[in-house]
Amino acid sequence: MLKSLAMPIFKVLFIIVVFMHPVLSHSDIRQQLTVSTDLATEGYVTLNWDDFEGDEVSVNLQVATDQSFQTLVRDLKLRGQKQVHLSGFTDGSYFVRLVDDERQLLTNEVSFQVKHRDLQMAWLLFAVGLVLFVLLLFSIIRFTHQNK
Repeated sequence: MLKSLAMPIFKVLFIIVVFMHPVLSHSDIRQQLTVSTDLATEGYVTLNWDDFEGDEVSVNLQVATDQSFQTLVRDLKLRGQKQVHLSGFTDGSYFVRLVDDERQLLTNEVSFQVKHRDLQMAWLLFAVGLVLFVLLLFSIIRFTHQNK
Protein backbone atom coordinates (compact mmCIF):
# COMPACT_ATOMS: atom_id res chain seq x y z
CA MET A 1 0.00 0.00 0.00
CA LEU A 2 2.79 2.40 0.91
CA LYS A 3 4.59 1.53 -2.29
CA SER A 4 1.52 2.33 -4.37
CA LEU A 5 1.12 5.71 -2.63
CA ALA A 6 4.80 6.62 -2.89
CA MET A 7 4.80 6.86 -6.67
CA PRO A 8 1.86 9.29 -6.98
CA ILE A 9 3.23 11.40 -4.12
CA PHE A 10 6.61 11.51 -5.84
CA LYS A 11 4.96 12.60 -9.10
CA VAL A 12 2.99 15.34 -7.34
CA LEU A 13 6.09 16.61 -5.56
CA PHE A 14 8.02 16.54 -8.83
CA ILE A 15 5.31 18.55 -10.59
CA ILE A 16 5.16 21.05 -7.73
CA VAL A 17 8.92 21.53 -7.76
CA VAL A 18 9.07 21.91 -11.54
CA PHE A 19 6.11 24.25 -11.92
CA MET A 20 6.52 26.23 -8.73
CA HIS A 21 10.22 26.86 -9.28
CA PRO A 22 10.77 30.56 -9.96
CA VAL A 23 10.89 31.24 -13.66
CA LEU A 24 14.21 32.62 -14.79
CA SER A 25 13.98 36.20 -15.89
CA HIS A 26 15.64 37.29 -19.13
CA SER A 27 18.47 38.79 -17.10
CA ASP A 28 19.34 35.35 -15.68
CA ILE A 29 19.73 33.84 -19.13
CA ARG A 30 22.83 35.15 -20.83
CA GLN A 31 22.77 35.54 -24.58
CA GLN A 32 25.89 35.12 -26.67
CA LEU A 33 27.40 38.41 -27.80
CA THR A 34 29.97 38.14 -30.59
CA VAL A 35 32.28 40.66 -32.21
CA SER A 36 33.28 40.52 -35.88
CA THR A 37 37.00 40.85 -35.23
CA ASP A 38 39.42 40.96 -32.32
CA LEU A 39 41.61 43.53 -34.09
CA ALA A 40 39.89 46.27 -36.07
CA THR A 41 42.30 48.05 -38.38
CA GLU A 42 39.60 50.12 -40.08
CA GLY A 43 38.09 51.46 -36.87
CA TYR A 44 34.71 49.71 -37.05
CA VAL A 45 33.27 46.48 -35.68
CA THR A 46 30.04 44.52 -35.98
CA LEU A 47 28.39 43.09 -32.89
CA ASN A 48 25.82 40.27 -33.06
CA TRP A 49 23.59 38.66 -30.45
CA ASP A 50 20.64 36.29 -30.37
CA ASP A 51 17.07 37.51 -30.23
CA PHE A 52 15.68 38.25 -26.83
CA GLU A 53 12.15 37.11 -26.07
CA GLY A 54 9.78 39.64 -27.57
CA ASP A 55 10.51 41.89 -30.52
CA GLU A 56 10.33 45.09 -28.54
CA VAL A 57 12.79 44.22 -25.80
CA SER A 58 14.93 47.23 -25.04
CA VAL A 59 18.63 46.65 -24.35
CA ASN A 60 21.52 48.97 -23.61
CA LEU A 61 24.79 48.44 -25.42
CA GLN A 62 27.72 49.61 -23.33
CA VAL A 63 31.19 50.16 -24.75
CA ALA A 64 33.98 50.96 -22.31
CA THR A 65 37.72 51.39 -22.31
CA ASP A 66 38.09 49.43 -19.07
CA GLN A 67 36.91 45.96 -18.15
CA SER A 68 35.00 47.24 -15.11
CA PHE A 69 32.90 49.54 -17.38
CA GLN A 70 33.67 52.61 -15.29
CA THR A 71 34.72 54.62 -18.36
CA LEU A 72 31.88 54.29 -20.88
CA VAL A 73 32.63 55.46 -24.40
CA ARG A 74 29.15 54.63 -25.67
CA ASP A 75 25.87 53.75 -23.98
CA LEU A 76 23.27 53.07 -26.67
CA LYS A 77 19.63 52.13 -26.10
CA LEU A 78 18.58 49.61 -28.76
CA ARG A 79 15.16 48.12 -29.47
CA GLY A 80 14.36 45.16 -31.71
CA GLN A 81 17.90 44.74 -33.00
CA LYS A 82 20.24 41.79 -32.94
CA GLN A 83 23.16 43.39 -34.74
CA VAL A 84 24.90 46.76 -34.65
CA HIS A 85 27.83 48.29 -36.54
CA LEU A 86 30.00 50.69 -34.55
CA SER A 87 32.68 53.00 -35.87
CA GLY A 88 34.64 56.10 -34.96
CA PHE A 89 36.95 54.47 -32.44
CA THR A 90 40.45 55.67 -31.75
CA ASP A 91 43.31 53.23 -31.21
CA GLY A 92 42.95 51.22 -28.02
CA SER A 93 41.17 48.33 -26.29
CA TYR A 94 37.40 48.29 -25.87
CA PHE A 95 34.97 46.13 -23.89
CA VAL A 96 31.33 45.59 -24.83
CA ARG A 97 28.25 44.16 -23.10
CA LEU A 98 24.47 44.31 -23.23
CA VAL A 99 22.48 45.23 -20.13
CA ASP A 100 18.78 45.77 -19.45
CA ASP A 101 17.18 48.97 -18.15
CA GLU A 102 18.06 47.99 -14.56
CA ARG A 103 21.71 47.53 -15.67
CA GLN A 104 21.51 43.75 -15.20
CA LEU A 105 23.93 41.88 -17.45
CA LEU A 106 22.20 40.19 -20.42
CA THR A 107 25.17 38.85 -22.36
CA ASN A 108 28.75 37.84 -22.03
CA GLU A 109 31.32 40.60 -22.24
CA VAL A 110 33.49 40.77 -25.37
CA SER A 111 36.52 42.86 -26.19
CA PHE A 112 38.24 44.13 -29.30
CA GLN A 113 41.21 46.29 -30.15
CA VAL A 114 41.41 49.12 -32.64
CA LYS A 115 44.74 49.82 -34.33
CA HIS A 116 44.35 51.93 -37.44
CA ARG A 117 46.59 51.40 -40.42
CA ASP A 118 49.64 53.62 -40.68
CA LEU A 119 48.91 56.95 -42.38
CA GLN A 120 52.31 56.93 -44.12
CA MET A 121 51.32 53.71 -45.90
CA ALA A 122 48.10 55.36 -47.10
CA TRP A 123 50.06 58.31 -48.50
CA LEU A 124 52.50 55.94 -50.21
CA LEU A 125 49.64 54.03 -51.88
CA PHE A 126 48.05 57.33 -52.91
CA ALA A 127 51.33 58.48 -54.48
CA VAL A 128 51.75 55.21 -56.40
CA GLY A 129 48.18 55.50 -57.67
CA LEU A 130 48.75 59.11 -58.70
CA VAL A 131 51.94 58.20 -60.62
CA LEU A 132 50.11 55.37 -62.42
CA PHE A 133 47.21 57.69 -63.27
CA VAL A 134 49.56 60.37 -64.67
CA LEU A 135 51.40 57.73 -66.74
CA LEU A 136 48.09 56.42 -68.08
CA LEU A 137 46.90 59.93 -68.93
CA PHE A 138 50.22 60.74 -70.61
CA SER A 139 50.07 57.50 -72.65
CA ILE A 140 46.50 58.17 -73.80
CA ILE A 141 47.31 61.74 -74.88
CA ARG A 142 50.57 60.72 -76.60
CA PHE A 143 49.08 57.82 -78.57
CA THR A 144 46.00 59.87 -79.50
CA HIS A 145 48.22 62.57 -81.07
CA GLN A 146 50.47 59.95 -82.71
CA ASN A 147 47.53 58.31 -84.54
CA LYS A 148 46.33 61.61 -86.11
